[in-house]
Amino acid sequence: MKWFEPFVQTALELVAGLAAEGLAEPYVAPSTHDAPPVHLLVSPGAFDAGRVILVVSGVPEEAGVWSYTLLSQGRVEESSMRPYFAMARRRGWGVVALNPHHGRETEGEAREYWAGLDATLSALFRGERRPRVVCICFSAGGSLLFSYLVERDTLAEKLARVVLIDTAPPPVARREFGPGTTALLGRSVLFGQTAEGRTMSPMARASSAVLGLAPVAVRASLHGELPGLLIGEVEEILRSEEHPRMT
Repeated sequence: MKWFEPFVQTALELVAGLAAEGLAEPYVAPSTHDAPPVHLLVSPGAFDAGRVILVVSGVPEEAGVWSYTLLSQGRVEESSMRPYFAMARRRGWGVVALNPHHGRETEGEAREYWAGLDATLSALFRGERRPRVVCICFSAGGSLLFSYLVERDTLAEKLARVVLIDTAPPPVARREFGPGTTALLGRSVLFGQTAEGRTMSPMARASSAVLGLAPVAVRASLHGELPGLLIGEVEEILRSEEHPRMT
Protein backbone atom coordinates (compact mmCIF):
# COMPACT_ATOMS: atom_id res chain seq x y z
CA MET A 1 0.00 0.00 0.00
CA LYS A 2 1.31 3.43 -0.94
CA TRP A 3 1.86 5.78 2.00
CA PHE A 4 -0.81 8.21 0.83
CA GLU A 5 -3.67 5.74 0.31
CA PRO A 6 -5.22 6.38 3.76
CA PHE A 7 -5.66 10.05 2.78
CA VAL A 8 -7.42 9.39 -0.52
CA GLN A 9 -10.67 8.55 1.26
CA THR A 10 -10.51 11.82 3.19
CA ALA A 11 -10.05 13.68 -0.09
CA LEU A 12 -13.03 11.89 -1.62
CA GLU A 13 -15.16 12.75 1.40
CA LEU A 14 -14.22 16.40 1.02
CA VAL A 15 -15.22 16.27 -2.63
CA ALA A 16 -18.56 14.73 -1.66
CA GLY A 17 -19.06 17.65 0.71
CA LEU A 18 -18.28 20.13 -2.07
CA ALA A 19 -20.82 18.42 -4.29
CA ALA A 20 -23.45 18.54 -1.54
CA GLU A 21 -22.89 22.31 -1.26
CA GLY A 22 -23.11 22.77 -5.00
CA LEU A 23 -19.52 24.08 -5.11
CA ALA A 24 -17.85 21.37 -7.18
CA GLU A 25 -18.37 17.99 -8.74
CA PRO A 26 -16.22 15.28 -10.32
CA TYR A 27 -16.22 15.50 -14.09
CA VAL A 28 -14.96 13.10 -16.74
CA ALA A 29 -13.92 14.78 -19.97
CA PRO A 30 -13.19 13.06 -23.27
CA SER A 31 -9.47 13.08 -23.89
CA THR A 32 -7.66 13.87 -27.11
CA HIS A 33 -5.33 11.59 -29.10
CA ASP A 34 -7.24 8.40 -28.15
CA ALA A 35 -5.97 8.58 -24.55
CA PRO A 36 -8.07 7.42 -21.56
CA PRO A 37 -10.81 9.76 -20.25
CA VAL A 38 -9.64 12.75 -18.21
CA HIS A 39 -10.74 13.23 -14.60
CA LEU A 40 -11.37 16.77 -13.33
CA LEU A 41 -12.99 18.51 -10.37
CA VAL A 42 -15.11 21.40 -11.63
CA SER A 43 -17.52 24.00 -10.36
CA PRO A 44 -21.00 23.89 -11.94
CA GLY A 45 -21.02 25.60 -15.33
CA ALA A 46 -17.25 26.15 -15.35
CA PHE A 47 -16.88 25.41 -19.06
CA ASP A 48 -19.39 28.13 -19.93
CA ALA A 49 -18.05 30.77 -17.52
CA GLY A 50 -16.44 33.96 -18.77
CA ARG A 51 -13.72 33.81 -16.09
CA VAL A 52 -12.10 30.55 -15.00
CA ILE A 53 -9.48 29.42 -12.49
CA LEU A 54 -7.50 26.44 -13.78
CA VAL A 55 -5.82 24.55 -10.91
CA VAL A 56 -2.71 22.48 -11.65
CA SER A 57 -1.66 21.02 -8.31
CA GLY A 58 1.03 18.63 -7.15
CA VAL A 59 1.91 14.96 -6.75
CA PRO A 60 0.30 12.67 -5.55
CA GLU A 61 -2.74 14.53 -4.20
CA GLU A 62 -6.29 13.83 -5.32
CA ALA A 63 -8.05 17.01 -6.48
CA GLY A 64 -10.00 18.49 -3.60
CA VAL A 65 -6.99 18.74 -1.29
CA TRP A 66 -3.68 20.54 -1.62
CA SER A 67 -1.47 18.50 0.72
CA TYR A 68 -1.47 14.96 2.07
CA THR A 69 1.17 16.11 4.55
CA LEU A 70 -1.40 18.41 6.15
CA LEU A 71 -3.94 15.58 6.14
CA SER A 72 -1.42 13.38 7.96
CA GLN A 73 -1.42 15.98 10.74
CA GLY A 74 -5.21 16.11 10.90
CA ARG A 75 -5.32 19.57 9.30
CA VAL A 76 -8.17 18.74 6.94
CA GLU A 77 -9.66 22.22 6.56
CA GLU A 78 -6.27 23.77 5.79
CA SER A 79 -5.68 21.24 3.03
CA SER A 80 -9.16 21.47 1.50
CA MET A 81 -9.69 23.33 -1.79
CA ARG A 82 -13.13 24.38 -0.52
CA PRO A 83 -12.12 28.00 0.26
CA TYR A 84 -10.98 28.44 -3.35
CA PHE A 85 -14.20 27.05 -4.80
CA ALA A 86 -16.27 29.18 -2.40
CA MET A 87 -14.28 32.33 -3.17
CA ALA A 88 -14.54 31.69 -6.92
CA ARG A 89 -18.32 31.26 -6.72
CA ARG A 90 -18.63 34.45 -4.71
CA ARG A 91 -16.69 36.35 -7.38
CA GLY A 92 -18.46 34.69 -10.31
CA TRP A 93 -15.52 32.60 -11.53
CA GLY A 94 -15.61 28.99 -12.66
CA VAL A 95 -13.02 26.50 -11.39
CA VAL A 96 -11.47 23.52 -13.15
CA ALA A 97 -8.95 21.44 -11.17
CA LEU A 98 -6.92 18.78 -12.93
CA ASN A 99 -7.19 15.39 -11.21
CA PRO A 100 -4.50 13.13 -12.71
CA HIS A 101 -4.31 10.98 -9.56
CA HIS A 102 -7.99 10.10 -9.44
CA GLY A 103 -8.65 6.63 -8.10
CA ARG A 104 -4.92 5.96 -7.67
CA GLU A 105 -4.90 4.71 -11.26
CA THR A 106 -1.77 6.68 -12.08
CA GLU A 107 1.31 8.20 -10.53
CA GLY A 108 0.35 11.46 -12.20
CA GLU A 109 3.06 11.40 -14.83
CA ALA A 110 3.44 14.39 -17.13
CA ARG A 111 1.35 12.73 -19.83
CA GLU A 112 -1.68 12.55 -17.49
CA TYR A 113 -1.34 16.23 -16.63
CA TRP A 114 -0.90 17.12 -20.28
CA ALA A 115 -3.95 15.06 -21.29
CA GLY A 116 -5.93 16.99 -18.68
CA LEU A 117 -4.64 20.31 -19.98
CA ASP A 118 -5.43 19.32 -23.58
CA ALA A 119 -9.00 18.37 -22.71
CA THR A 120 -9.60 21.35 -20.43
CA LEU A 121 -8.17 24.05 -22.68
CA SER A 122 -9.92 22.59 -25.74
CA ALA A 123 -13.23 22.79 -23.88
CA LEU A 124 -12.63 26.26 -22.45
CA PHE A 125 -11.50 27.78 -25.76
CA ARG A 126 -13.89 25.88 -28.01
CA GLY A 127 -15.11 27.73 -31.07
CA GLU A 128 -14.97 31.48 -30.61
CA ARG A 129 -15.03 31.36 -26.81
CA ARG A 130 -12.23 33.32 -25.11
CA PRO A 131 -12.79 33.18 -21.35
CA ARG A 132 -10.30 34.89 -19.06
CA VAL A 133 -8.30 31.98 -17.60
CA VAL A 134 -5.99 32.32 -14.60
CA CYS A 135 -3.86 29.26 -13.81
CA ILE A 136 -3.01 28.47 -10.21
CA CYS A 137 -0.08 26.07 -10.05
CA PHE A 138 1.11 24.52 -6.79
CA SER A 139 4.24 22.46 -6.19
CA ALA A 140 4.92 20.23 -9.22
CA GLY A 141 2.07 21.97 -11.07
CA GLY A 142 4.23 24.87 -12.25
CA SER A 143 6.83 22.58 -13.76
CA LEU A 144 4.15 20.55 -15.52
CA LEU A 145 2.32 23.56 -16.95
CA PHE A 146 5.41 25.26 -18.39
CA SER A 147 6.80 21.98 -19.72
CA TYR A 148 3.46 21.58 -21.51
CA LEU A 149 3.63 25.09 -22.99
CA VAL A 150 7.08 24.58 -24.53
CA GLU A 151 5.46 22.95 -27.58
CA ARG A 152 2.10 24.75 -27.30
CA ASP A 153 3.10 28.38 -27.35
CA THR A 154 -0.10 29.60 -29.00
CA LEU A 155 -2.09 28.32 -26.01
CA ALA A 156 0.02 30.49 -23.70
CA GLU A 157 -1.24 33.54 -25.57
CA LYS A 158 -4.80 32.67 -24.50
CA LEU A 159 -4.02 32.52 -20.76
CA ALA A 160 -4.51 35.69 -18.75
CA ARG A 161 -2.06 34.97 -15.95
CA VAL A 162 -0.30 32.24 -13.97
CA VAL A 163 0.01 32.19 -10.18
CA LEU A 164 2.87 29.91 -9.13
CA ILE A 165 2.82 28.75 -5.51
CA ASP A 166 6.18 27.34 -4.38
CA THR A 167 6.50 25.43 -7.63
CA ALA A 168 9.14 23.12 -9.01
CA PRO A 169 10.99 24.44 -12.07
CA PRO A 170 10.30 22.98 -15.53
CA PRO A 171 13.17 20.91 -16.95
CA VAL A 172 13.78 23.46 -19.71
CA ALA A 173 15.66 26.70 -20.19
CA ARG A 174 13.79 29.98 -20.58
CA ARG A 175 15.27 30.41 -24.07
CA GLU A 176 13.23 27.37 -25.15
CA PHE A 177 9.96 29.23 -24.59
CA GLY A 178 8.19 30.86 -27.51
CA PRO A 179 7.00 34.46 -27.54
CA GLY A 180 3.56 33.62 -26.17
CA THR A 181 4.96 31.79 -23.15
CA THR A 182 7.58 34.46 -22.57
CA ALA A 183 4.85 37.10 -22.55
CA LEU A 184 2.79 34.94 -20.18
CA LEU A 185 5.72 34.86 -17.75
CA GLY A 186 5.58 38.65 -17.75
CA ARG A 187 2.00 38.30 -16.46
CA SER A 188 2.90 35.69 -13.85
CA VAL A 189 3.77 35.79 -10.15
CA LEU A 190 5.83 33.32 -8.13
CA PHE A 191 5.27 32.85 -4.40
CA GLY A 192 7.87 30.93 -2.41
CA GLN A 193 7.96 29.49 1.09
CA THR A 194 10.34 30.94 3.63
CA ALA A 195 10.99 29.03 6.84
CA GLU A 196 12.20 30.29 10.21
CA GLY A 197 15.61 31.18 8.82
CA ARG A 198 13.94 33.34 6.14
CA THR A 199 15.60 31.24 3.43
CA MET A 200 13.56 30.83 0.26
CA SER A 201 12.62 27.24 -0.52
CA PRO A 202 14.91 25.40 -2.97
CA MET A 203 11.99 24.87 -5.38
CA ALA A 204 11.10 28.55 -5.49
CA ARG A 205 14.75 29.54 -5.93
CA ALA A 206 15.14 27.09 -8.80
CA SER A 207 11.89 28.22 -10.46
CA SER A 208 12.99 31.83 -10.09
CA ALA A 209 16.26 31.08 -11.86
CA VAL A 210 14.65 29.11 -14.71
CA LEU A 211 11.62 31.34 -15.27
CA GLY A 212 13.23 34.68 -14.54
CA LEU A 213 10.67 35.63 -11.88
CA ALA A 214 11.48 37.30 -8.57
CA PRO A 215 9.78 35.21 -5.87
CA VAL A 216 7.46 36.78 -3.30
CA ALA A 217 8.29 35.41 0.14
CA VAL A 218 5.53 33.74 2.19
CA ARG A 219 6.31 32.69 5.76
CA ALA A 220 5.16 29.10 6.39
CA SER A 221 6.40 26.10 8.33
CA LEU A 222 5.24 23.63 5.67
CA HIS A 223 5.12 23.75 1.88
CA GLY A 224 1.51 22.51 1.92
CA GLU A 225 0.31 25.48 3.96
CA LEU A 226 0.89 27.99 1.19
CA PRO A 227 -2.30 27.64 -0.89
CA GLY A 228 -4.42 28.23 2.20
CA LEU A 229 -2.30 31.18 3.32
CA LEU A 230 -2.43 32.82 -0.10
CA ILE A 231 -6.14 32.79 -0.84
CA GLY A 232 -6.40 36.52 -0.08
CA GLU A 233 -3.57 37.33 -2.49
CA VAL A 234 -5.13 35.11 -5.15
CA GLU A 235 -8.47 36.86 -4.73
CA GLU A 236 -6.75 40.21 -5.26
CA ILE A 237 -5.24 38.89 -8.49
CA LEU A 238 -8.67 37.72 -9.65
CA ARG A 239 -10.14 41.11 -8.81
CA SER A 240 -7.52 42.79 -10.99
CA GLU A 241 -8.37 40.40 -13.84
CA GLU A 242 -12.05 41.33 -13.58
CA HIS A 243 -11.16 44.90 -14.43
CA PRO A 244 -7.94 44.71 -16.49
CA ARG A 245 -6.27 48.00 -17.25
CA MET A 246 -6.45 49.20 -20.84
CA THR A 247 -3.12 49.27 -22.67
